[in-house]
Amino acid sequence: MKRLIILALMLIIPTLLTACSTVGQSSDATNLVPANANLIAQIQVSRILEDVDFQALYQQAPKSSGNPQNFDELLTNAREETGIDFSKFSTATVFSDVTGDPEYFGVIARGPVNEQLLVAP
Repeated sequence: MKRLIILALMLIIPTLLTACSTVGQSSDATNLVPANANLIAQIQVSRILEDVDFQALYQQAPKSSGNPQNFDELLTNAREETGIDFSKFSTATVFSDVTGDPEYFGVIARGPVNEQLLVAP
């Protein structure tokens, strides 16, 4: 699943300029971003998930036979593995330190989550 998330983020980064929010005020999520992050993008999740160009990027990305072969399968697998329906999220703030560790990134998202599924007993 981590590979799928990284692949999805690799597809998101090139399209951020067209799908980013242009709100002038900083949001609550932006205030939570670590100080060392030098890439911060606010994404309108519902817009990007419905964007045919974004879906086409996933279609064209190389995938092994064990990976979801289309964008709908990716969302379905993510929902089944995490219990989170990403299509119901409204916004997400993605952050990273692009000059440091290439695997360092984070996402602060706004949407419904079943806390029982995320918190270990």
